[in-house]
Amino acid sequence: MKILKDLIEKANDTMEEIEWYAEKAHHLRAEHKSLADTYIKIAEMHVSIYNMLHEKMVMLIEETKSKGVPVPPAMQAIWDYEHEKLIKEFAEAKYLIEEYKKLGY
Repeated sequence: MKILKDLIEKANDTMEEIEWYAEKAHHLRAEHKSLADTYIKIAEMHVSIYNMLHEKMVMLIEETKSKGVPVPPAMQAIWDYEHEKLIKEFAEAKYLIEEYKKLGY
């Protein structure tokens, strides 16, 4: 399913953006607090984008199943792997943002 593949790729790209901005915020916090705060806000914007993409990925799989169309085993295996990986990476990225906020965002 090309649509699912595209969504997974875009979610991965978005995840990289979240991590990049959050890590930069942590590194710049002491010397450039204003810029670091901006980076955290941008990371949070990307979290919103990621959440929308994730919702659509799950919806696409569920819609396919609800129509009685069997999801090919290879596609299901890829989805399961990619979905688990995305959830883990998302949790790590959210942790970076929350840790920044604990320090006084």
